[in-house]
Amino acid sequence: NMFSNSATGYEFLDSLGLGPYNFLNLGGILDANYKSEKFNFLLGIRADYREFYGLVFNPRMGIVIKPNAKNRIRFTTSTGYRPPSSALIHSGVKAYEVGGVKFGLPAANNNLSAERLLSVDAGWALLLSKKNNLDFSVFYHINKNLITRTTSYIMVNGQDQEFYGYVNDENASARLFGF
Repeated sequence: NMFSNSATGYEFLDSLGLGPYNFLNLGGILDANYKSEKFNFLLGIRADYREFYGLVFNPRMGIVIKPNAKNRIRFTTSTGYRPPSSALIHSGVKAYEVGGVKFGLPAANNNLSAERLLSVDAGWALLLSKKNNLDFSVFYHINKNLITRTTSYIMVNGQDQEFYGYVNDENASARLFGF
């Protein structure tokens, strides 16, 4: 029975890349902020629950140092999490050949995992007046476990099959540095 309610309950639809679009995503943020005359300190955590990916925590922290009335020095760091969108999960195409005719059918990318981000930045601000200031910032971001477009070949029943879609490239990263 192709519509049986085993494993995912949607094997037939999944095989066509038309799996369920009903899922549960929850998120929340908890921040603590301490302020004094000479510094501000921020500590926070974001929790995300994704039905297909589980519970993930992303901490963040920052400090602003006020050496005098006109200068501010800041440091922050945080992590991030970007799960694949439904469009990426359900955008694969598997190539078939029947009787010499090639065609493609939708195929799900069910093995995608989330991309991870680390962000670090620092800055200095000079308060020139009540309405004007000079602000300099330097930052570094790195994304890992990138989702990339691919063409794969797999052996099914003794035949090569092409698959066009998205995969996680554990060896790829994107880095951004600037000021």
